[in-house]
Amino acid sequence: MPIVFFKGTIFPPIYKINIKGLPEVRFQDRSGNWVIRITVEAKRDALSIKCDLSDWQHNDDYFSTLHMRAHDIAQAAISCFCFANGAGLTVLLDKFVDPKGKKFPIRGGKIENLAGFCTAFNIHPTYKGNDNFKAMFMLVSSEAPLFMAMSDLIAAITVHHHAAVNCGRAIEGIRNMIGPAGATKKEGWKLMRNALNADENYIRFITQESEGPRHADRNYVTGPRLQRTIESSWVLMNRFLEYRKRGNLPLPKSEFPLLVG
Repeated sequence: MPIVFFKGTIFPPIYKINIKGLPEVRFQDRSGNWVIRITVEAKRDALSIKCDLSDWQHNDDYFSTLHMRAHDIAQAAISCFCFANGAGLTVLLDKFVDPKGKKFPIRGGKIENLAGFCTAFNIHPTYKGNDNFKAMFMLVSSEAPLFMAMSDLIAAITVHHHAAVNCGRAIEGIRNMIGPAGATKKEGWKLMRNALNADENYIRFITQESEGPRHADRNYVTGPRLQRTIESSWVLMNRFLEYRKRGNLPLPKSEFPLLVG
């Protein structure tokens, strides 16, 4: 049977962690076609996750599932340690060893097509326009609810299982920032839709996807639905940044056509 490893680090490296001899955790994919048997070891700040596989496949979907399960089991082990010690630690898996022993860095937390949705500012160091990185930094850093909503979106693509909840929270954060003090949620959603040119179904898809996980419903969510949730949230955040930098004026439909769900 093929064997692969994930290697990682526990942050911050301040505890003398020594975890070994844990029982093997078995995971079977939903189709029943392949099985992963996972064991975790940790020493000080170093993590090693061994995966015995019934099958090895060279494709992104398979690796993504494998990475997620390895991270889940490693996090479970460290969470038990954290709970017993009242400690807050973070798990990062940054290396992968394939069945032939070849090592690869893991480029976690990056979804290539999301960059194309950012039109509100330009991060290139030689760009001198008014919508440059420095200008957007000053806008975002001056408004706590805004940088918190943006941080929610970044965590959505950084930490497994947080995507739906964080996207929903980020979008509700935008609603609160657009709506005036004392506005009801219904009034806030309407103002948001009108300001950003998005119909009710477009926004509702994101908020409905977040409802289950937000209430501890851990049912499986398909990859395409999760991808749609993240992409739609990215588009709405970009439009909100456009709205903010234009003096909180509703976006012109000639530049920002209606988003339809």
